[in-house]
Amino acid sequence: MNSPPLLSSWEIEAMLRGEKLLSFDLGVTYDEYEVIQKGSVLCVEGVFCLPVPVLKRAARRRGRVYSLEGEGERYQLRHVAIRDRHYYQLVQPQRGKPTTLEIDGIHMHRIKGSDPYRDAMEKVEALGVRRNHAVWDTCGGLGYTTIFSLRKGAQVLTTEKDPNVLKLARINPWSREMWRADVRNADAFHFVKKLPDNSFDRILHDPPRFALAGELYSLEFYRQLYRVLKPGGVLYHYTGSPGRKRGKDIQRGVMRRLFEAGFRYLKRERKTEGVIAVKPAR
Repeated sequence: MNSPPLLSSWEIEAMLRGEKLLSFDLGVTYDEYEVIQKGSVLCVEGVFCLPVPVLKRAARRRGRVYSLEGEGERYQLRHVAIRDRHYYQLVQPQRGKPTTLEIDGIHMHRIKGSDPYRDAMEKVEALGVRRNHAVWDTCGGLGYTTIFSLRKGAQVLTTEKDPNVLKLARINPWSREMWRADVRNADAFHFVKKLPDNSFDRILHDPPRFALAGELYSLEFYRQLYRVLKPGGVLYHYTGSPGRKRGKDIQRGVMRRLFEAGFRYLKRERKTEGVIAVKPAR
């Protein structure tokens, strides 16, 4: 293994049950291993040995992701997380399923009734990405919407403002394909001003929630998106539905500002909780 093996709490639980089909890349691949318990130590043959109490404590942290670091029999589990201005961690909602990014306790993907890959795939489908399309993924995150755009045969530019998010994407096995795109550590709000007019067939805009990045919901930014989109091009804007239970309708304000920026044929994409907008063809 070239990079440190990664284990989620679910995989550790499976080891403690004595299962042999295991993954050390968070479910991307599985292989058979001999699992042997010697007193209070559990060994996965050819990989590691760790005390059972350590593994049991790790397994109790549901969804947590660990890297396995060390050599010989001197191994330890390190929680895959970054403490900075915010608290970042990879989280695996279910065993064998793609990870999500959690920032200050908030998941960056829809995971109820879905999973992060399915969520990304549905957004790319809603946008109508096709082969040879030029696509801008404005807030790339772990790169899942970028990956599904690449799989459609598109040429993808991805921007991500937060270097800590990109660090976790480098670690995350489910993000490997994103690096086939042109990935930039850049703030979309400022980066867009450097882009030429009519550059993209499709724009996928999946920003943080309004309270964290209100500028990415502004009329000023929408006018820039309109400028860099080709005539006839399509924008998908994820909004989510914050405040819906209190009667708030964030999509209404988003659609009003998109219309003011010049977009037409606006519609709500209810399945993915977003908005579709089109730049009129000349």
